[in-house]
Formats: sequence, C-alpha cells, structure tokens
Amino acid sequence: MKPRHPFLLLLGAAALGGGLGAAASSAALWAAGRYGLTSWVGVTYAPLFTWLWLEPRLLWGALWGLGFAPLARAFPTRLFGAALAFSLVPSVLDLLDLFPAVLGQSTFGTAPGRWTPAWVLGANGLWAVVTAAWLRLSGAGSR
Repeated sequence: MKPRHPFLLLLGAAALGGGLGAAASSAALWAAGRYGLTSWVGVTYAPLFTWLWLEPRLLWGALWGLGFAPLARAFPTRLFGAALAFSLVPSVLDLLDLFPAVLGQSTFGTAPGRWTPAWVLGANGLWAVVTAAWLRLSGAGSR
C-alpha cells in the first residue's frame, strides 16, 4: 500500500534520521576526545557527554535532516552523495559563523587546533552517512 502523503513520510524519516546522525556524530566526537584521538592530532576538543551538550546537537541534527529532505527526494539514487554534499552547508556555517561569532574563536575554528576544520567536516560527514542510511533503510529516501 502506497502512503497517501509520501513527502510527509520523508520529512518524518529525515528528521529522525538527522537526529540519529547527530547522535552517532556526537558519540564519535565524544569518544575521540575521551580516548585521546583529538589530542593526538593536536585538537583540544574533548566534550563531556552530558545532556546539556547532546540535546542541542540532536535538535540541530533533526532540523538539518528536515532541510535535507527535499534533496533526498530529488536525488533518491544518489542519496549518500547528496547527503555528503549537503553536509557541507552546516560545516561552512560552523566554520564561518559559529566559531567566530558565537564562540569568539578564529574563522575556521583553528583556535582549538589546526585540524579542527577537518573534525567539523568529518563529524558532519558522519551525520550525513547515518542520515542517508536511515532514509535508505526506512524506504523513505526512495520514490
């Protein structure tokens, strides 16, 4: 049976997938900091895994998932590539707006370490892969 409102189904799946992607990305960032991977590459970012840190990340992940939904609908056969391309949008916003304007750090967030931009790209790339995988597995990412 075909759903009556497939785009609404896609929006729900994209929001959930975005939240799952944010959870995976957050867990990876925490683990990298907890087990010394970030300090090993010279980045001084090691977040504490608390609800105050996790909750906004989950919310933003779900919102970015909603933003990705139209792209997922437009490119269902290239879902992972579209997701990785879309993940550049939050990465650029983080590096050009969040770090300098909100956190008072340098543009591209190199204050915690010169590899910080790579961590941002990697974290958002992981978000993209998990979000796309959820959409593919749920069937909402196909026409």
